Amino acid sequence: MEEWLRENGVEDEMLKSVSVHMFDDGSGRGLIANRDFSAGEVITRIPEKLLITGASIVSLRDCKPETKLAYALINERRKGESSFWSHYLRILPSEVEMIDHFDFRNREELDEEFDCPELTQVVTKLRKEVKEEFEKMNQQLPPESVAVKWSEFQWAMKLVNTRSCFVHTNRQHGTIALVPFFDFLNHSSEAETEGRFDFSTHCFETITKKSIKKGSQVFLCYGQHDSITLAVYYGAIPVPNQHDHVRLDRFISEMIQPSTTTRRREEALLTDVIG
Repeated sequence: MEEWLRENGVEDEMLKSVSVHMFDDGSGRGLIANRDFSAGEVITRIPEKLLITGASIVSLRDCKPETKLAYALINERRKGESSFWSHYLRILPSEVEMIDHFDFRNREELDEEFDCPELTQVVTKLRKEVKEEFEKMNQQLPPESVAVKWSEFQWAMKLVNTRSCFVHTNRQHGTIALVPFFDFLNHSSEAETEGRFDFSTHCFETITKKSIKKGSQVFLCYGQHDSITLAVYYGAIPVPNQHDHVRLDRFISEMIQPSTTTRRREEALLTDVIG
């Protein structure tokens, strides 16, 4: 993929300064700094023409931007080696490691698997939205288009969820996009890097706000999300996570008004004691 990046305007010096690396700390593939970076330096600079967006998918007028991007990704994958992005598509995972909200049949199965009502709620909501978008997308495709398979849509949506970012390619509007090479940045809630579009160079840049030592992994903060959101939408579970929180409402409710199950247990225990 590096040769393809060079051929399409990515600076050779940038590719020497930072590269894809397999880390053994559990974070998997990410970007490693091959030199020291000072605060304010540009780490990556990706030309606009390398970005994949769904902006041109006009037929899906009622679908979400994520769905349009997923469809654009599916179309490019179907082209095989004739796709402009074939070198990039080749290195994308065929299986995305994240909570598979597509495969659970019902809410009870989710509860049994995770034993976490908050997680069940988020997964159930996302699954419903994805199903609705899948059906809407196929209904709005032009008659001459090949219908999208559920397996194709699952793969594309997982990649969109875990790798896309919001990009302002003009000063009025923005869109979500897949940015090759930049999307290898793993999440850290403590990261002080930012991605932004430079209108003077027409490139998407990554800039660090603090110094980074040679040999260190370069991280990006995906947002101030709790671990449930990161696990479901990004497939990342950082430990520790400074944005984690615990909702106490259901525990307080249980203390004030015990559940039916709790009352039955207490009644059974009292019966055993009294005889």
